[in-house]
Amino acid sequence: MKKITPRKKNINVKKESAPVNSFLYEHPLPAGEKVRGEGEQRFLQLTEASFEGIVIHEMGRILEVNQNMADMFGYEKSELEGMSLMDLIAPQMRDLVLKNAQFDYQEIYEVTALKKDGGTLICELHGRKVSHQGRVARVLVLRDVTHRNQSEEQLHLQDAALKASANAIVITDRKGIINWANQAFGVLTGYDPSEAVGKNPRDLVKSGEHDRAFYKDMWDTILAGKVWRNEIVNRRKDGSLYSEEMTITPVLDPQGKFSHFIAVKQDITQRKQAEEKTLLQLKRLTALREIDLAIAATFGMNLSLNALVKHAINLLAVDAVTVLLFNSVMNTLEYGAGLGFRTDKVKTSSVKLGESYAGRAAIERHIVQIPNLAQEPDNLFLTGFLSGEGFVSYYGTPLIVKGKVIGVMEVFHRSLVERDEDWFGFFNTLAGQAAIAIDNAKLFENLQNKNIELEMRVEERTVELRKANRSKDEFLASMSHELRTPLNAVIGITEALEEGIYGELRPHQMEKLHIIAESGKHLLELINDILDISKIEAGKLELQAKPTAVDALCQASMRMVKQIAFQKSLQVSMLNTSNIEMIHADERRLKQMLVNLLSNAVKFTPEGGQIALEVSREGDHAIRFSVRDTGIGIPADQVGRLFKPFVQLDSSLSRQYTGTGLGLALTSQLAELHGGSMGVESEVGRGSCFYFIIPTQSPAARVVESEKSAAQIPNQTPVKHEGKKRRILLVEDNAINRMVANDYLSAKGYYVDTAADGFEAIESAQTYKPDLILMDIQMPGMNGFEAIKRLRATPETAAIPIIALTALAMPDDRERCLEAGASEYLAKPVSLKKMEEMIEGLLRVER
Repeated sequence: MKKITPRKKNINVKKESAPVNSFLYEHPLPAGEKVRGEGEQRFLQLTEASFEGIVIHEMGRILEVNQNMADMFGYEKSELEGMSLMDLIAPQMRDLVLKNAQFDYQEIYEVTALKKDGGTLICELHGRKVSHQGRVARVLVLRDVTHRNQSEEQLHLQDAALKASANAIVITDRKGIINWANQAFGVLTGYDPSEAVGKNPRDLVKSGEHDRAFYKDMWDTILAGKVWRNEIVNRRKDGSLYSEEMTITPVLDPQGKFSHFIAVKQDITQRKQAEEKTLLQLKRLTALREIDLAIAATFGMNLSLNALVKHAINLLAVDAVTVLLFNSVMNTLEYGAGLGFRTDKVKTSSVKLGESYAGRAAIERHIVQIPNLAQEPDNLFLTGFLSGEGFVSYYGTPLIVKGKVIGVMEVFHRSLVERDEDWFGFFNTLAGQAAIAIDNAKLFENLQNKNIELEMRVEERTVELRKANRSKDEFLASMSHELRTPLNAVIGITEALEEGIYGELRPHQMEKLHIIAESGKHLLELINDILDISKIEAGKLELQAKPTAVDALCQASMRMVKQIAFQKSLQVSMLNTSNIEMIHADERRLKQMLVNLLSNAVKFTPEGGQIALEVSREGDHAIRFSVRDTGIGIPADQVGRLFKPFVQLDSSLSRQYTGTGLGLALTSQLAELHGGSMGVESEVGRGSCFYFIIPTQSPAARVVESEKSAAQIPNQTPVKHEGKKRRILLVEDNAINRMVANDYLSAKGYYVDTAADGFEAIESAQTYKPDLILMDIQMPGMNGFEAIKRLRATPETAAIPIIALTALAMPDDRERCLEAGASEYLAKPVSLKKMEEMIEGLLRVER
């Protein structure tokens, strides 16, 4: 417990005084002797009735205590009687008690006392001497003031806290008159607290920023006994405004009536300024974002600048804004966008660089500031198109992009307003956005012009390319026709001779005939490869996908090269480790791809070498076909040229290996059509491995119907002439081909009528009513397409089966023939045997 000094000074003790303890031990009484006189009995009764603790001691030994004394110290009365009084006094206080007893000090003073449980008490103590049974004794009265002292100390601390508080605290009476204010109130308002006492706050700090309703709400709230809390703008002693957050709490007296109000005020001026600045920055950022979006969304200068000046009016807190565009030809600034003007004169006016404030900003390349036009010696706005606007201040800043001035942004005020650095910073930011909008619009305009020019060039080039493609298609079609027509005669006559149509041949004649047939087939394969490449490049080659047996496909492909491999003593093998039996792909094209790779392997592998066809699984949904050889190999720097059409690694006149350079290119493109790819691994002198990987369910392949729907050829029922020769109308403009087909079909038991063009075909069909028509497509006069359409349009000939024969063999030829009304389609050179099989199938002859 903190030592508390006595309320009054102790009596000074002289050095020659008797020993400190001696007084307590003078005139000792016999131990245990007690007085029980009538007066003493009354005294004891009074002590028991007292609220203080009372102790009677002699020479420091306790003789009597009242019950309150025992309760105060936590003892039983019997425990205290006989104890030394000093045992109840804190050691640091004992000398004080002894001194006061020695000099019979009767004033009240405070001591720290010790309780039985070790706790302490602060007691007010006073005593005096009494005569007790003729002896001198002393009565002490003790009052517990612990709680009172603590309360006093607490009040002292609270008072210190109120005075030291950073918040201003004001106590008023119920009429609002200030009774007390702390020092923080003086710091906040500029008034010394002593100046404020006795005055009403409204006479000191009312700013006039709030209406009567605001103050009415405050008084209604606190007079209803509720706490009022709000933000308020007040005025300092020096006239400046500040913001505070004020809380007013009503105080009730013991009777429950309002006696005072306590107001706690916190200065929030900086916070409000920060909030306002943050809000302003947020508005500015939002505006800049909207301007950016307008610039990015439209690229139209008017829309972008109109959005910008609209935001500038609000965020710069100005009366008018305009953006002027620099005309480099006229050396003037012209209206681009504006807002806030009283008339439209500004929209149709332009200013010269040397005769305007905007021109000065453009020439000097920095902001022009005229905060007070009235002080300007030569106010340019007193005359001209802005004379009636009433502007009193002006600011203009140049718009610069890539070092070039492209315009000026101006703002105008009709009242005097001070501007800070933050305002000028945002003004420059908006000017930067205006410059971007103008520059983007000009770039976009240039880009549009370039696009228009480019579109015109593209259109012209497209027309040229279409002409070139059409010429290419026409050339290929013409070349195909010119090549296939004589080839058709060669192969047809050869096939007819082999079948003995013109009589039996001798063995050496048959051998030479086989050579002619093989040469014809080789030439046909070359033509087909060229046309396939053309179809693929035109995007018109369609795959005819169907379930395909992998092993059967590989075996059939190997049979195609078996004879020439045998002639070179090459060992050819096959290994299938894929465990895949069926795939969905174009079987004919896959066989073509494998035969190409196998033929190349045979061609480039020396005698006695090895060739292997390997099939393996590639992941979960793909299959890999590989052709591995022990051939000459390919240099690494030449691999990239392998898959280009018409490219051969050895293209010299003295080259050792023949070929067109189409096989690998065609195989690679067919692999891609199947949704796969092709690759090669090779080492010079050791051999190569060419492979392609395709999905087991080819996504690019689609089933192509082999026959025209019967619904598209009305009532197409072949005519049966039981017991008679079937009548065939052969329409062919080439006499040799007509002769070969006529001879072949006649030898096979058909009656053949012939026609050389479309007109003759229609006439003969109507005259002879043939069982089937073989129709050439490319003919003079009327072509085969037109002839077929007319035959289908005539009831008498509408149902006759028609097989289209064409040497064009170009993309979409088959579809064009079927759409015209043909029942089937054969590309020249025609295999006579295949033609006969197709005829038999259409006529449904029952033999």
